[in-house]
Amino acid sequence: VAQEVGAAQLEAQDVRRAARSEAVQLVVDARAEANRVREQAKAVLAEARAEADAVARRRDPLTGELAGGLEDLAAPGGHRPAGLRVVTAPLR
Repeated sequence: VAQEVGAAQLEAQDVRRAARSEAVQLVVDARAEANRVREQAKAVLAEARAEADAVARRRDPLTGELAGGLEDLAAPGGHRPAGLRVVTAPLR
């Protein structure tokens, strides 16, 4: 019986050691994956910010042109290009 208990204890130690080794490897792998995902997210964010900046640079001159044209139309005697209709909607 003592031999069986001793053998069972050794087997339990081996199982525990293998489980601990596997757990350590899982943590190492998870950290590496987290780092890869973090770097990918940073790259995607940088690309999105660059695209947003490019859109803003294209938008800003157009916004200025539109604002100037709207001011011209709103001014008394403002010039309205032929075919332009002013449509108003009732307030709700």
